[in-house]
Amino acid sequence: MEDYRILVNDYAGHPFQIELSRWLAKQGYQVLHVFCDSVQTPRGLLKKTKIDSETLDIQAISLQKNFNKYGYISRWNQEIELGKKLVNKANDFIPDIIISANTPLRAQKELLKYAKKNNCEFIFWLQDILSFGIRKALTKKIYWAGVIIGSYFEKLEKNLWANSSHIVTITEDFSKVVVNSGVEFNRITTIENWAPLNELSLEKKNNDWSRRHRLSANFCVLYTGTLGLKHNPKLLVELALAVRSRTDVNIVITSEGLGAEYIKRESLKYSLENIIVLDFQPFEEMSKILATGDILVTLLEPDAGLYAVPSKVLTYLCAGKPLVLAVPKENLSARIVLNSKSGIVVSPLNSKDFIDSVVTLLDNKKMSNEMGRNAINYAQNNFDINKIGKQFEEIIFKILKK
Repeated sequence: MEDYRILVNDYAGHPFQIELSRWLAKQGYQVLHVFCDSVQTPRGLLKKTKIDSETLDIQAISLQKNFNKYGYISRWNQEIELGKKLVNKANDFIPDIIISANTPLRAQKELLKYAKKNNCEFIFWLQDILSFGIRKALTKKIYWAGVIIGSYFEKLEKNLWANSSHIVTITEDFSKVVVNSGVEFNRITTIENWAPLNELSLEKKNNDWSRRHRLSANFCVLYTGTLGLKHNPKLLVELALAVRSRTDVNIVITSEGLGAEYIKRESLKYSLENIIVLDFQPFEEMSKILATGDILVTLLEPDAGLYAVPSKVLTYLCAGKPLVLAVPKENLSARIVLNSKSGIVVSPLNSKDFIDSVVTLLDNKKMSNEMGRNAINYAQNNFDINKIGKQFEEIIFKILKK
């Protein structure tokens, strides 16, 4: 095998993306995996282990301040700062190919510019259609500013797609958007996201994490991950209010940021002793955390269904527990759960259906167990890193050999 050098830029530090880097390194590629440690988000196993290949290097990028998702001027400057630091990493590593995911568009622009200048192939790994989200968020605050700034980012994102060597989308829904932007179909490949099944074990509910947080004896409805503008944390508060008389039920949330702070305030306001909010937890604890949950829930706002797919659903499936999704039914995550019969999907606009679905699973052990078995079966049948890695390898061969 030729000694290709691959830079995997994983801005968020997601669990499945570092698993891809580990797999590529084991195939003999020189792999540099970079992520930004200044962004508030849960992360995967972003440190080398004893079984990792010597050809794998993992490096963090630190910004001068923590990334400000909601401060538009400071975010603009931080995206530029991130882009410059990404280029510095690339200059030091000198990759033959870059695979870049999750990255804010201004930073992505700088990295693509480096690739063009240095005859380096660039794979745009499309996790979210960011410009759609930017437009939605801004038009809710200042309509005309949202239209103008949103149009700028839509043009920028389409330009990045047009100038990439290849685009990997996580759903056919995104592929259609990219094709409609003018990109040739043969430069697009859909590879659905996955979770690192080999790094997530099936644990008992009564484990040291659940005992440490006094959760091993109660039913736990669990939400893990980001609670931002794409989510409605009010649903979790309403659920807690609805089941507060059931002293054997806890609503457990591991998150940080706007949504988590909102839930803490509401919990105090209504004296909700059944809500437990914890900070993001280390990935090494994830199997025990998921085992603590009896029902695993996901939220996604209606207007986010077209441009985002919550990857937490895939991690949940590895736990063998039933899921409740309050997400648009056209979203890929909803289709996966419905087709695999691993949970219940309701409209994010219908809090009653959300609450009723959770209560149904709390009271119906047979249904919960069956959905849990279907969940782990789906994960075992679809999250094989060897099959997924070879799909990426085929793209790498295709664009490097052209």
